[in-house]
Amino acid sequence: MRNLFIILFALYSSFAFGLPSEEDLKTIKLPLIHVVTVDSVDPSFEVVSPPEGCFGSSITNNEYEKGRIYITLGDSLIYDSGDFFKDSTGCKIRVRGNGSALEVRPSYKIKLEKKANLFTGKEVKKNKDFLLLNNFSSKSFNRPIGNCVGKLCGLPWIPEYQFVNVMVNGTYHGLYLLSEMVEYGNLKHEVSKSGYILNNDAYWWNETDSTFQTSLLNKAMGWTFKYPEMEDLDSTRFNYIKNYIEGFEQEIMSNGDISKWIDIESFACWVLAHDILGTFDSGGSNMYVLKGDTTEQTKLKMGPLWDLDSSLHIWQLKYKWSRIHSDRCFYYVDLFKFPEFVSAYINKWNEIKDTIEGECLQVADSLYENYGTAIVQSRRYVYEINKESYNTAYEDKYAVKRWFSVHLPWMREEIETMENPLTSENKQIPSGLKSGDRVYVLDIYGRVCKVVRPEELSLLFDSYFPKGHYIICHCDKNGQIVKTEKVLIE
Repeated sequence: MRNLFIILFALYSSFAFGLPSEEDLKTIKLPLIHVVTVDSVDPSFEVVSPPEGCFGSSITNNEYEKGRIYITLGDSLIYDSGDFFKDSTGCKIRVRGNGSALEVRPSYKIKLEKKANLFTGKEVKKNKDFLLLNNFSSKSFNRPIGNCVGKLCGLPWIPEYQFVNVMVNGTYHGLYLLSEMVEYGNLKHEVSKSGYILNNDAYWWNETDSTFQTSLLNKAMGWTFKYPEMEDLDSTRFNYIKNYIEGFEQEIMSNGDISKWIDIESFACWVLAHDILGTFDSGGSNMYVLKGDTTEQTKLKMGPLWDLDSSLHIWQLKYKWSRIHSDRCFYYVDLFKFPEFVSAYINKWNEIKDTIEGECLQVADSLYENYGTAIVQSRRYVYEINKESYNTAYEDKYAVKRWFSVHLPWMREEIETMENPLTSENKQIPSGLKSGDRVYVLDIYGRVCKVVRPEELSLLFDSYFPKGHYIICHCDKNGQIVKTEKVLIE
């Protein structure tokens, strides 16, 4: 009898949760995107490995396939590009991304022949370029929550997202996020025709066009261009921005006036957003940097948040900064040594700290109430593709609540330490902190660079700090300094 039950259950599961038909997907209350290519040829690519000293696999030869895209919701046709005719109707589709391209079902870039708004029920500017981000991005509420934090932090542009199901050439590919792209057309209010959109990119080595590296960043990183397009990037424009960034780095190394080179508030707000979200990825995150034009009136500014798939993981960084805060892949290790930068960071935190949790929980609640059932129905079908366990929408909602309930109190404590740094003249850890056994690492100006447990100290000096003198303050559980020492890193 027991064996019969197992067999019947297996048969039931195969019928209940096998790959869905189009009719099955129509019953789910999410837009269904159909892409049909000419001759039903699926987009292809080849995997490439990094050169020595770099990291991450990527793709190449990911050429476009021509075709048609149409969107339905239930039995209603929402959008139809028509068949492909150059500069008139239809679309092109190709595989995009790095790590996400290597999933069972990859992410895609869609390029329409005629501008349109592909978002169902949302007023979004018409465009030609859209992304379909695969299960790697759609398996949580991270990106919508990231958008909420980005808005609170005042970042320059927030990409629109929408949960959708996707079929390519009649085969179900899974639950995706339809997304806008980081591109010139969406950042015209920040970047003129003579300006720049750059990416500090861990995958720079896979770019066939112009790239450059600078002396202060990790040699695994390189700069790539999102704008201008390569055909518009002559040697004058290339050399201008390269020299500008190198000039900024020289200002950092000489402890000079960084406000001449960067919009300090923009840089502070960007890393604060990642710190609030606890982003685990660092080098693999997209670090978009903008410069409005080639005049002295504009400075470097940070672009939008992008890669947030590693955020909100309670088991990774609940009591830590985002990794980009302290890794050598970008400038924040150095910027946190400048009082004006720390002040901008603290000011923005004080401005939003009391509303962050409520605003983000409201977004999570709305996603759960409006799309929770549809998301779970879709994820059941995705399981048949990749055989990976999935969260329910309630678990996604609860994960957001749990993250902020644990991480924000920790941030309050740490930022209070920034506001009241521990120095030799202030031998008591600021009131209200639960200190435990801690080691405070200070620079020669008495600014707190890092607070760690004693056992973490040796690891820090292997990877975290640039050259120079530091003061190490060892504290007991009562917050009293029990030992100080001076350290030189060469």
